[in-house]
Amino acid sequence: MDLFVQKLEPVDFEALLIWHSLIVQELPGAGSCTVIGSTLDIQSSLSTDAACLGVASSAADIGLQPLADNGGPTRTHALAPDSIAVNMGDPECSNYIWEGGLFHDQRNQQRPGIGSTTCDAGAYERQVIPVDQIFSDRFSSP
Repeated sequence: MDLFVQKLEPVDFEALLIWHSLIVQELPGAGSCTVIGSTLDIQSSLSTDAACLGVASSAADIGLQPLADNGGPTRTHALAPDSIAVNMGDPECSNYIWEGGLFHDQRNQQRPGIGSTTCDAGAYERQVIPVDQIFSDRFSSP
């Protein structure tokens, strides 16, 4: 999951900010969030554990694909085309000024993705490649 911890004044690390993240536990009955003596601020995120957000989404609805090499320096979980995480983030996600913003996903792909105006939740930004209207009928040979 993407995790952003913000230093508060006076120095206080008891507040944890989780933005544009996916907290997914695929084992039935397993919890993902335990908060003790801390403040948890979760925004534009999805979780399979109701303790995180108050409402749980199913792992199937979040639609994480198997961990794979999707480009970039590390392996990532791609989002299924029908994932509820696609375009569910804050529309201003690429305008955040702290820490350089969320201009890129974990693979260094642009946020929001090509063909989108809103960022996806999680480390993977789905990129929709527009169909080439001229050659979509395979008129020319590959």
